[in-house]
Amino acid sequence: EFQTAKNAVQAEWTKKDGISFWLDADTFKIASPNTDMHTTDGTTLADVNAYAEKIRKRPIVAVLVNPPPAN
Repeated sequence: EFQTAKNAVQAEWTKKDGISFWLDADTFKIASPNTDMHTTDGTTLADVNAYAEKIRKRPIVAVLVNPPPAN
């Protein structure tokens, strides 16, 4: 399942046009669009599980503010 998801992410990257890569590089201040494209190459299931555990421990809060209805 992990490998299937990883392959799907990498397949989406191959569909992305070159201009978007350069815009991402400029926006996110990465060294090279190719570097960003290959960030998932070394990702392991253990990396994903460690990240999931890290965010699971963080408190999650949602605040919804609705103005009173206009009369």
